[in-house]
Amino acid sequence: MKWDLELACRKCGKPYVATPWKALDVVTNPGLRDVITAPDFNMNGCPACGYSQAVNAPFILWEAHFNAVVLGQRFKIDEAIGVIKTLVDTRPDRTDVAELVIVFGVFEQLKKALTNTNLTSFRIPIWDLLIRDWSGVKHPLEDAADALVQRDMPERAFILYAEAIRHVPELYADTDVREKFLMSAHLAGTRRAPEQIDDRTALEQAQEYEEKLAHFANQGEFLAPYQVDYCPIDEASDMDKGFLEGDRHASTVALKHIELPRMGDYERVRGCLLVSFVLSATENWLGTLEPSLTRWRALNQMRFDAHWPRLHPNSKDELRKWFHSFTGASILE
Repeated sequence: MKWDLELACRKCGKPYVATPWKALDVVTNPGLRDVITAPDFNMNGCPACGYSQAVNAPFILWEAHFNAVVLGQRFKIDEAIGVIKTLVDTRPDRTDVAELVIVFGVFEQLKKALTNTNLTSFRIPIWDLLIRDWSGVKHPLEDAADALVQRDMPERAFILYAEAIRHVPELYADTDVREKFLMSAHLAGTRRAPEQIDDRTALEQAQEYEEKLAHFANQGEFLAPYQVDYCPIDEASDMDKGFLEGDRHASTVALKHIELPRMGDYERVRGCLLVSFVLSATENWLGTLEPSLTRWRALNQMRFDAHWPRLHPNSKDELRKWFHSFTGASILE
């Protein structure tokens, strides 16, 4: 199966339609293995001037025990997942298709992996690349909620999780956060905290969160039934040679062929403020037999001592409003 791609010749500049490979099934057609290793793989010639150029188009190799996707060029992670979906939809018409899909950035990485399988020992689940690192919020949130549950206040642990997830919906994609959020709802049962505004039980509210945010939790279903991993061979230029042989301590920040979602300064500040909210609420709730949201709001004047990193004054104002909207507290510089 091949693509029909309109390209411009790098030499004469004239447009023409190139036909690089889109999918190769070397189980059904073993003879096609030679196509992959041939030096002219995906070389296309310009009909006007005869100049031959390599076409770096997305490609999938359907193998016996695994399948390999080559992106061919740099994509944002969400775009890359869309490309992978398009390629796996070319699934061969046979019953023994392997469910493991290993993704490479460029064709040279695949060629190395085919000659040395040890290079694929370090792989990153593709969905781990899509989710940003909110651990700075997640860990204090879990610690605070655990402390409330241990003091027999699961209804307040549920409020903390609900508020944090409401303001950072991506947290719902984290399995630990989602499971502990639902556990706190079950433990709360019919109990309601005095400061709770919603008349519904925690379980009823948790069901609403599930309906609204299930797409964060079920992203893997988009590529089902495949297990899709990214293999960053040769992509960690700041690491030693051990990485090239599958160093499992490699960091994803070194990826060259996938553009990952970065944590912006605005979002970092939001995360820090959420941590302040979580810890302050917990401290005030644990300090009295009859804690209330009104009480800790009145007692607590948040002071965010860290500098505002490269933030526009309008962003600062928006953050102040955002924080005040759910805590009632002010940010003091």
